[in-house]
Amino acid sequence: MVNNINNIKNEKILEAAIKLLSVQGTSVPTAKIAQQAAVSNGTLFNYYPTKKALLDGVYLSIKKEVSAHVINQVARETKHIEDLVLYLWQQYISWAMANTLKQQVASLLRGSFAISDEARASVDEIFSFINIKLEEAQNKQIIRDMPTEFLCEIAVAQILATIQHARINNLTQQQLSQLIQQSFEVYWKGIKT
Repeated sequence: MVNNINNIKNEKILEAAIKLLSVQGTSVPTAKIAQQAAVSNGTLFNYYPTKKALLDGVYLSIKKEVSAHVINQVARETKHIEDLVLYLWQQYISWAMANTLKQQVASLLRGSFAISDEARASVDEIFSFINIKLEEAQNKQIIRDMPTEFLCEIAVAQILATIQHARINNLTQQQLSQLIQQSFEVYWKGIKT
């Protein structure tokens, strides 16, 4: 029962932080987050001793959710790297379109100095499956021999551009599917050998 209450409080804190970070950015006061979560400052700091720990917690919770959605059994069983990257591309955009605030906050935190190196390393570990598959493809000379982190950065930039374009233009599902395919093809043509 106590763990359930603790989980509920933690979820309320994370939800409040995501909502406020999406509007006010990383300068949002922790007191405001506690108030939005309907918990005391002391309770918030029991869960997250510093603001950086809170931001790390938000970032990690979002990235774990993304990982659960994107790197599933289908992804792990996909044999061809092109099919795998397309699947991950589609899955991430699908998640992002359904989770606008979380996607925006994850992008905000990723691009800021507000999260710790430890949080970044934890996220790298969560997504290490992708780097391993890219390295395997490089060893087979299927894709260009470039740092896999850079290949991922290029993918993220194109995915974010795709998401932004889709949101701004209020695309239908058919138009979104076509845009996803086109954006992936541009990426793939740039990295394949």
